[in-house]
Amino acid sequence: MTCFASTHDGNLGKLKKILARLAPVEREALARFYLLDQDAVRITAELGINDSQFRELKARIRTAYLATERPN
Repeated sequence: MTCFASTHDGNLGKLKKILARLAPVEREALARFYLLDQDAVRITAELGINDSQFRELKARIRTAYLATERPN
């Protein structure tokens, strides 16, 4: 296993733990935005969340992920 592969696996594990703590609608919103490249306006309208809630969700996830990168 290369260094990149072990780093990738570690990052993937961290992301899975963070995503597991989210509500299903939050996971769906993020998957549609980041993985399926759907428009935020469409996602928020179809999932019944407002733009502010969606921005806060993305910020929360970024913060949670970055917290896993900091040394203890």
